[in-house]
Formats: sequence, structure tokens, C-alpha cells
Amino acid sequence: MKRLFVLISFFVAIIFPRQDLSAQSNSSSFSANNDFFLNVLYNPQFSIGDFLTIGLNSKNLHLYDLSFYMSNTSAKNKCREQNIDLTTAYNRVRKAWDILLEVDRVNIDEYNTHYSSHNIMANQHKTNSQIKRKLDVVPLRIQVQSSYTQQVFKPKEATITTGSSSYTSHSFDCQSIFLSDRKNFVVINWGGDELTLQKRNGDTYSASKSISGKNVSITAYRSAQTNSIYLVTVVQRQGSETVRINFK
Repeated sequence: MKRLFVLISFFVAIIFPRQDLSAQSNSSSFSANNDFFLNVLYNPQFSIGDFLTIGLNSKNLHLYDLSFYMSNTSAKNKCREQNIDLTTAYNRVRKAWDILLEVDRVNIDEYNTHYSSHNIMANQHKTNSQIKRKLDVVPLRIQVQSSYTQQVFKPKEATITTGSSSYTSHSFDCQSIFLSDRKNFVVINWGGDELTLQKRNGDTYSASKSISGKNVSITAYRSAQTNSIYLVTVVQRQGSETVRINFK
């Protein structure tokens, strides 16, 4: 059992190395204070106008790809606290980010001051109602229509085979797989990195890698009855030894 745990942990770490809060892609530094996704998660009631009012805009904020946040402890914990799937939250914030880019150059003071012909302190012209609606958008409340199915597959069993001996365990440490079903291909996110599985026939999608002398194969299976992915397998082979993990 201990040997199986070590092998699986080593296997996962090699293919999809974990990232932490201090790591990032395409940048030399990272600050959670300037991360739009984390700011939204920590301030779920804030509207886009609220962020602009306190001085946060596209000049001092950034938003990374989904894969970055999949291994971000703060993002995962806040999503869990708010009972929202991380991928769903990200898709909403991604859409909100595009809206923020459209309105972050407006004079926010004009929209924070209530218009009234009797209020000499207010701007004496009516503001743009379309911009006002965009400023009032609360990122986590945006409804996003996805053109593809997203699923979470949890590790159910792992089998290690050496020569003629084999051992299967249902209790081991391994990260879940986030899968996007694009019909013609499948994209999985495991441990913070993405891998695209190409369609091999009507029911299976797969990809293989060779790492440090180990051959790794990942396959997703589609049900002919439901037309959805129901199983993902990850297989590592080295010499006469094979480790197979089933995700469902």
C-alpha cells in the first residue's frame, strides 16, 4: 500500500507539477492583491463599478488562464466556501473581465453621483444607461452559457502490476481531473496543466507522453447510450511495471 502511494504521488508530480500561489505563467512576479479572480472571490458582492470606485482596473489588475487557478489554494478554498465550482466561477469572472475592459475608462464619479435636476452637486446630464448596467454587473452572478460540457472525475481505484503480481487499492492520494468535452476532442486539466485528448474512434479519446523513460497514456471513454464521457484512465508503464488509475 505504501509503495503504491509513493508511486502514484511521484507519477502525478512528474506529469503535472503542482503550482502554488507564488507561481504563475508568463510573468516574473505575482501579487494576489492585483489578481482579478481572487479579488472577486474575496469580495463576491462587489460589482464592476465597485472595483473601479476603489481604484482597481485593467491597469493594475490581471487575470490568468483557468489552469493557473486549478492549483491555487486560495482560489479553491474560496470557491469551496461559497459552494461554487471553480470552473464555473472562472467562466463568470472571465466574462466580467471583458466587461470591465469596456467600461474602465469611464468617469466613475459621474455614475456614483445620483442624477437630479434639483441637485446642484450632481452632474447635470444623464449618464449612459448601457454603461450603467455594465457597471452594476456582479461577476459571480453572471449567467454563462457554455457550448461544451464540463465534468469532474475523481480517482476511484489504482492498480499496480509487476510481472505476474497485481494489487488494487481504492484508498490513495491523487488529484481529480477536470474535463471539458468538446465532442471532437477532450481537454483535461489535472494538477494545474492541460492536455488535449484526440478522438481515436467514436467512443475513445487519448493522448500519450514519454517522460523519463516512462510511457504515460490517458484515455477518455464515451458512452454510446448517453453520449457523455463516463471514464478516464491514466496508465504509466516502465519495464514490466504498470500503474493504472481509473477516474469516474
